[in-house]
Amino acid sequence: MKNTFKRLILCAVIVLTSLTGTGFSKQVMNVETSSVQRPVQYSQISYETISRNPGLERWYQRNYQRMGIHSRRQRGATYVLLSAGQRPTGGYSVVLRDIRRISRGGVFITASVVPPSPGTVVTQALTYPHLLIRIDEPRITRVEGNIIGLTREENSQEEVEE
Repeated sequence: MKNTFKRLILCAVIVLTSLTGTGFSKQVMNVETSSVQRPVQYSQISYETISRNPGLERWYQRNYQRMGIHSRRQRGATYVLLSAGQRPTGGYSVVLRDIRRISRGGVFITASVVPPSPGTVVTQALTYPHLLIRIDEPRITRVEGNIIGLTREENSQEEVEE
């Protein structure tokens, strides 16, 4: 009788623990997903836009040929330069796939290097495909990401410059 009572108590504890644990972890996952993993608004900008700002232009000139993800914070905005590095011909482009807030102050960018379509006539010259975006959200202190089509070593990332 004593063993049966112990088994019954043990079963009740296991059932209650598993039910409580499952409900709790679902709630935590929903809170994390909704408050952190959310899309970030951005705008693609041209070189002409930043050429009127000497600090941004110098940063751009220093980085657009360097493969990787480069970022700079200035006047309440974060500028991100996604660079594919040197390519043997024209026709390559960098396409932004996704940008999400991943933590307080952090965003994660997914982009890809798109080669020219087979059979396309392309410029026979070295090119440096890149994409420049501006994020107007406040308090971004870290930009991470992945440019699909680059190796892990080529996907260099730096701290946000001020």
